[in-house]
Amino acid sequence: MKKVLSLSLALLVLFSCFGAMAEKQGHFPETVEFSYLTQMWEPFSAENNLVSEYEKAMNVKMDVEWAPVDNYSTRVLTSLAGDLPDAIMLRNVSDVATLVDQGAVVPLTDLLNEYCPNLMRFISEEDLAYLYNVGDGEIYVIPAVTDIPNINTWTVRQDWLDNLGMEMPTDWEGWKNLLRAFRDQDANGNGDPKDEIPYAGELWPFLYSYGIFASSTNNGISASTTDSLFCVDENGNYTLIFEHGKYRDYLTEMVEMYKEGLIDPEFATREETEKRKVMNSNSCGLAFTQAEQVQLSTDSLRSGGVESATWVGIAPVPGPDGVQALFARSKFGFYTVLTTGAEEKGKVIDILKFFNWMYSDEGIMLNNYGVEGVTYNMVDGKPVMLDNVRESFNTYRGCGMNFQPISSLWTVDAYVQVLTNGTPYEELPETRKLFYDAFYLNDPYFVTSAPILQTEAYIENANTLLAEAAQLQAQCIAGLITIDEFYSRYESLKASGLQDVIDQGTAAYAQMMNE
Repeated sequence: MKKVLSLSLALLVLFSCFGAMAEKQGHFPETVEFSYLTQMWEPFSAENNLVSEYEKAMNVKMDVEWAPVDNYSTRVLTSLAGDLPDAIMLRNVSDVATLVDQGAVVPLTDLLNEYCPNLMRFISEEDLAYLYNVGDGEIYVIPAVTDIPNINTWTVRQDWLDNLGMEMPTDWEGWKNLLRAFRDQDANGNGDPKDEIPYAGELWPFLYSYGIFASSTNNGISASTTDSLFCVDENGNYTLIFEHGKYRDYLTEMVEMYKEGLIDPEFATREETEKRKVMNSNSCGLAFTQAEQVQLSTDSLRSGGVESATWVGIAPVPGPDGVQALFARSKFGFYTVLTTGAEEKGKVIDILKFFNWMYSDEGIMLNNYGVEGVTYNMVDGKPVMLDNVRESFNTYRGCGMNFQPISSLWTVDAYVQVLTNGTPYEELPETRKLFYDAFYLNDPYFVTSAPILQTEAYIENANTLLAEAAQLQAQCIAGLITIDEFYSRYESLKASGLQDVIDQGTAAYAQMMNE
């Protein structure tokens, strides 16, 4: 929580300015127009957002395309075939690498300090290393800055344990036995012992149970993709997870668990939205998701008639050697890139000035708290959200506020206000306590995951050889190829260029760590 506290202290300085609201920074004398491709997730809507407030504050006109979260990367790629939007929000560095490889985005290395000083005040020298495309020494992104703890958690159906008369497991074999009970003993109590999915969702969180601290996107919620293929191995070398000394053990166990029917038959393709639907449908017992979903799925099930339904956050599932770990949240969330289309139209500098305002005191205030008198009031010099706004993250997002899919800073204060609805813990509703507990219980287990380093070889192979390696892994776990066949084909991929990805990544990591 040290990072959280440090940013909280910094934000006290910002709050001191909020009562008298800082003079507008960089308001354009003439209207600046630009287009923006970004994601939208439920309950966020294109009709209910803060864009109009941005436009008024800065004298801009934003042509925003809101694309669904699921398959968002595919939508980004299709943008390459037509007129490029001026700015694109990206969920992960894999997409950044793809656009860099296509020559579609503009390097910002020499521009951020000059035109985005408000952003750069939140970025230390250590932070800066994670913004570089290490392969070519350029920065291509305007990051969204968050400094709250990881909001993800393992979660289990406590009422299913109660139905089966079982205690919470404490070791790996205990968890496997619980999953077997979910599979066989009609844990949901509907009379059909075959309609439960013991564990639903992607499998990469189990890598951490094996001490393989795989790379991840900031929110960590994705299917089995190239986002989770890198690690720092037991010898301190940056490499692919397949090279880790514990990977074969992990793969062997996943193969057996799949064969036993303990893990999701759709583990390789089930997107987060679909996983949450499964959690809400009384058909899965264990999942890895965002802490908020503990409350949302519990409420959904209870409102649907499953009165005893209770999802609870749990400490990370321990591996065979007792390892319990969860990746610490990166300071940087989503990313915005500026395209060559914006460069051709001479808009790059103006768009950077707009984002500089997004990180001004005024922009931070708007993105986190909305409009005074509408979504918050000032109380003793600090912004306090109205009750209906901070009722839940759904209502908060539904008012168009952060986490907006437009690069800005999300404050700890705003997050905690929504988390607790301004209510002392003892007075929180039961399901909100479940959310609160799930959010804070993982603090002792955070570890630093490996970055995704955009070397030349990575950019060249992210959507080819690396994607093939991820597919081979999924095929092996699903029993379509043997473990020996997996390694044989993997070695062929290394000979075809994957070794270059490893070698360049190793060198880039050493450079980043100043070794």
